[in-house]
Amino acid sequence: MTGNECEFVLEQPGMPPYPYQWSNEIAGVDCAGPYYWSEPPEDCTQVWGLVFTFPDDGGYLAGWSCGEMDLSGVSDEIHTSQIEAANAAELMAKVQAEKLLQASLND
Repeated sequence: MTGNECEFVLEQPGMPPYPYQWSNEIAGVDCAGPYYWSEPPEDCTQVWGLVFTFPDDGGYLAGWSCGEMDLSGVSDEIHTSQIEAANAAELMAKVQAEKLLQASLND
């Protein structure tokens, strides 16, 4: 995955101004489940893949989120396929969950 990633809070000012959907809800995406977790499942931070859709068939952006009103990120790489963007979003969510897990282990 290439592109620069920027962080934002989902459903707050500063998020990308495009409609989004959770990547696990996109038919044909290769996903491990609805979300990735950063800690043992009983008290985990959930990290979900996101796909933003540009208007007028302008492409898709891949991202991740810890949920609505929570920390999220998006890549500036434009994907031409929704499935391609969803698979990239799944990878981004997995990587972010691993980062959060490492941070919690180092605390």
